[in-house]
Amino acid sequence: MIGVHTGRSLGELRGANPLVTAWLSGGTSLGDAAAELALAFAPTDGLREAAPIWRDTTWLAAWTERALADLPDPAAGDLLRDRIASLQAGEADVVITGQQPGFLGGPLYTLLKVATTVVLAELRSAAGRPTLPIFWSGDDDDDLAEALHPVLYDPARGTLLHARAMRSAEDTVEKRQPAADLAATAAAGEDQAQAAAAIPVGVRAAAEYEQGAAAWLAEQAGRGGLVAELSVLWTQALREEWSWARLQRRALVRLFAPAGLLIVSGDDPALHGAAAVFYRRVWQERDRWSAAVARGGRQLVADGHTAQLSPAATERFLYERTASGRQKLATAADTPLPEPERLRPGVALRAAVQDWLFRPAAVVVGPAELAYLKQLTPAYADWSLPRAPLIPRLFAHLVPAEYRAAIAAAAAGATADVVGEGQPLRASEGVEQSERFKAVAERVVAPVNAKLVDALAAEAGAPRRRAERLANERTASWTRAVNELLHRERERERRAGAKRWPVWVVPGGERQERKLALHCATALWGEELVAAILHAARRHIDAGLDGRWQEFLLEVPSPE
Repeated sequence: MIGVHTGRSLGELRGANPLVTAWLSGGTSLGDAAAELALAFAPTDGLREAAPIWRDTTWLAAWTERALADLPDPAAGDLLRDRIASLQAGEADVVITGQQPGFLGGPLYTLLKVATTVVLAELRSAAGRPTLPIFWSGDDDDDLAEALHPVLYDPARGTLLHARAMRSAEDTVEKRQPAADLAATAAAGEDQAQAAAAIPVGVRAAAEYEQGAAAWLAEQAGRGGLVAELSVLWTQALREEWSWARLQRRALVRLFAPAGLLIVSGDDPALHGAAAVFYRRVWQERDRWSAAVARGGRQLVADGHTAQLSPAATERFLYERTASGRQKLATAADTPLPEPERLRPGVALRAAVQDWLFRPAAVVVGPAELAYLKQLTPAYADWSLPRAPLIPRLFAHLVPAEYRAAIAAAAAGATADVVGEGQPLRASEGVEQSERFKAVAERVVAPVNAKLVDALAAEAGAPRRRAERLANERTASWTRAVNELLHRERERERRAGAKRWPVWVVPGGERQERKLALHCATALWGEELVAAILHAARRHIDAGLDGRWQEFLLEVPSPE
């Protein structure tokens, strides 16, 4: 039995992004998370026109065929058709979340986001507003490093294993190289990863990085239940040469098909073709969109926070999907807009495209997403685009049952990070710390950028706009270097503070939900873990309606 306990308030998490903390606590110009959640349950006016995506018959026919192929039996297919009909008729709403594919399903927080979305749809339906959950697979993303960031915990060997050391079954079963020893391996593959950076992760063959995971799952299959099914799924993916996106989609369907989870692909040409009207409108006034997003950044700064989107992301927010990957579109006046089917939105436009297509009743977000979505507020207003309520995802941490004293201390609201034997449970601030490091790096480099612009203009005679562009290109790499240096030094401290816990509790010194692979956890703890996370998500939503946003601690048996 997996116990579900409440931990500390999310506002008390060490190193949390101040912008996120302000939103969770309410009473600021950023709004109030509890109020947005309440808005997601507000009464509606009954039937309404179906969202644009459900009226696009070209996309719908192809998507329905793929979705039916993912389902386990004809009865599930009949249920899917009924759900689609309700969406086409305007009788049902959707709530939505998303994440890119990754090693063994990506980080554990993907599971927390999907569970929150599923529960939110369930609760809205129970309140008389039929709702379906949607997962937007960010399979057009080309961040290979992020996709390979999660690790698995191997209980037989008592160590963490990293995707880069598991390129084949032999690497897993014979070499058994732990994640802690992978610095050289990761560095050696960095050049290759950078060279392939424009290739969307979703189109990569699952076999490219999942062979070792398949071998590990086969080793665990004797546990039976869910892990045995996952092992069959990974074996089938390699045998039939599935893409990474398809493998992740099928695994999520296995977990959440009974809840009606619908999965769409961010790399689907027809999906973007359905948004043609919106793309053309924004492109015709792209300077106005960029200016609105920049204005949102200035407002964040005025409120004492940090602008979340860089000038480059703000100004060049569209990509063209080519045979070799994604390429940013120039914003010059004479740049033609490619066919909508070839367009892919950047971070400053993706959420808007999603909301225009699906008209969601709510969007479930993590802290990093919330931070930049708030910057888009003026752009939504300028375009009269309805803004769905933003709902924080569940925060949860898996803790071994034998550490009951630590669990009890955290559940009682211990104010320090130290719980039980002087050992910090949260040795890493994860995404929140990353955002802070990013802001620090930008602040350090900003004066250098200004001096470089002046030098290029005064000494080299470059026109001011060209000087700014050249300086921005150069200082962007310096900013990344400073950011990486901060992370490396912090990592040394994290590793020193995470030695007494089992390595899967604070994997690699990082926050568990960001580092531990989703289907490592589902393989080790099975259906019971999924049920416990869904239970925690219900408690998360109930508490959130009262503004009591808390982290949850899941007391799990030792995986050994």
